[in-house]
Amino acid sequence: RVRLTSAGYEVLEASDGREALVLVRKEQPALILLDLSMPEMSGLDVVREIRNDPRLIEIRVLIMTAIDPDEEVSSALRHYGVAEILSKAEFVKSVVSRVQEILSGQVHRVA
Repeated sequence: RVRLTSAGYEVLEASDGREALVLVRKEQPALILLDLSMPEMSGLDVVREIRNDPRLIEIRVLIMTAIDPDEEVSSALRHYGVAEILSKAEFVKSVVSRVQEILSGQVHRVA
């Protein structure tokens, strides 16, 4: 959060998958930074819900994970148009540059 706000991004936070869906439907951010392992709903389930909502289909999704997703999960994420899957260690090091690349340098709200 600190790195992204320092870089000029507005950051919204949710504590679990269900709260994330409510927030995304309300705010419709340009990018969602999503963990695969979350309470209430997995990150994959959240992505499926987002992609099944025509109002949210254009929102970019960046996955971060502490676990190495198996081929089935990785394939499903790519099928749902996930922009990238990063390990949490890699994500922490490069969060601002990855967000800038995905959003093409535009300032947007990030959830």
